[in-house]
Amino acid sequence: MSFLKKKKKKKKKKKKKKKKKKKKKKKKKKKKKKKKKKKKKKKKERERENQIISNRMGEGGRGGVTLGSALGLDCNA
Repeated sequence: MSFLKKKKKKKKKKKKKKKKKKKKKKKKKKKKKKKKKKKKKKKKERERENQIISNRMGEGGRGGVTLGSALGLDCNA
C-alpha cells in the first residue's frame, strides 16, 4: 500500500553567514578623512584669497581698487 509509506523529510539547507570585511571599510574611512582635510585646506585658502581681495578693494564707492586690479588682471593697475 503506497499511501502508508512514510514521507521522506526534506533536509533544510543552512544558510551560510557572510563574513564582513572589516579591513576594507577602515581603509575607506581613512580616505574620507584625507578628502575632508583637503577640502578644509582649499576652503581656508579660498577664504584667505577673498579676504585679500576685499581688503584691497576697500569699502564703498570708487574709493577702493577695482576687482580686476585687486586680482591682478588690470594692466593699468
